Amino acid sequence: MLRAGFVSAAQVDGVCGRVLARRLGLALDVTAWYPYGMDILTDDVIDAALQRLEDWQRDGDAIVRQLRFPSFRAAIDFIVRVADVADAADHHPELTNVYWNVAVRLTTHDVGGVTARDLDLAAAIDAVVETDD
Repeated sequence: MLRAGFVSAAQVDGVCGRVLARRLGLALDVTAWYPYGMDILTDDVIDAALQRLEDWQRDGDAIVRQLRFPSFRAAIDFIVRVADVADAADHHPELTNVYWNVAVRLTTHDVGGVTARDLDLAAAIDAVVETDD
């Protein structure tokens, strides 16, 4: 999760992340988590990143997060906000909604596994969740 208004460079990689960080008024820490591009990340790198993305878990060739909202409408509103962030990043999650529950699954289908783009989008989704609190 993003805490104390501070976010790493890796979390704001790309236009989407920079815009989101600016909109949320987050300070930018120039220390990147990972210097990788579109390569599939190693298990060690993914595990280290998941220590920072506390609410995310590994699920095979993806990372996933389960969310519960106070109402169906709140769940749909969240999905719409995530769609805006995902479109800006040109990287689209698998989103599943059942009543007030939303499941988010991130993987880079082009390479068949978790890449830096998935971790970046997970951090951006966390920021969307935090703006709901």
